[in-house]
Amino acid sequence: MITTRVTVQIDRPVDEVFAFVTDPANFPRWAGALVKESRQTSPGSVGVGTTFTQANVLMGRRFVSEMRVVTYEPPGRFEYETTSGPIRFAGHYTFAPVGGNSTRFTSVDESEPSGLLRYLQPLLQPFAQRQITTNLARLKAIIEAQPASPVNVIGP
Repeated sequence: MITTRVTVQIDRPVDEVFAFVTDPANFPRWAGALVKESRQTSPGSVGVGTTFTQANVLMGRRFVSEMRVVTYEPPGRFEYETTSGPIRFAGHYTFAPVGGNSTRFTSVDESEPSGLLRYLQPLLQPFAQRQITTNLARLKAIIEAQPASPVNVIGP
């Protein structure tokens, strides 16, 4: 099993970060080195049971994985796992407010390569850790570059 754990502080409110990260259509924007395409395959809003498909590239090989949301607790926790594909994968994301307008986002990812990749796990672990660290730096840059949500002002 390959397990990575990376935390980043994003200077945006937790609701904004949660909404961006949990939209499967956004995965290629911030995890593009591994996730080339991602689209929701079930109807309705994202929640427990939502399914989506991802086209991934690892070591130059393209493969498709089917995923399912297993935990959806806005704005604090989001988890998903593969239901089919060559690599068993689970993403565990937590979101915690920091101060008034920042979010501490933690990504814990677990993958179980099969076939010949299973024997390369010791080599893949540091690669995976570096890649997730890079992905979260990209996520931070993308979200912080977006215009801040308007603040509701009450009063005259």
